[in-house]
Amino acid sequence: MVQPVDRSSRADDSERREHQITILTSPSVLPVGTQCQVELNSELNDQQEVVETVYEGKVAKANDDGITLTVVSERRKVSNGSTASRIPIVNRLFTNMGIAKSKPGKEKDCWIPAEKIRSVRLARHSTL
Repeated sequence: MVQPVDRSSRADDSERREHQITILTSPSVLPVGTQCQVELNSELNDQQEVVETVYEGKVAKANDDGITLTVVSERRKVSNGSTASRIPIVNRLFTNMGIAKSKPGKEKDCWIPAEKIRSVRLARHSTL
């Protein structure tokens, strides 16, 4: 038996906030020229440190196997994976952050396989 929904316990419509949704699909749906931010899955390096990488740029080519991105900036965060690296403020002692931006006209193309991609966020001014 289906129970009726009590609408009085729900938040007011005026209190709704913008929220993210997750859509699982092939990278091939991204049109060429789309501004986006590509976050890769975390990896362990040779020193058993957790490496998180984020690329920002325009889609140069996309198919079911991955994305070729003209990279404008790259962020890399390396932490040693200990529990202390997860505590706010204290984590600064255990984390290295690197940010690199390309000079105008010196952007590089980077092939990103689909299995390495954690998420793709489109720029707000981008249209599909």
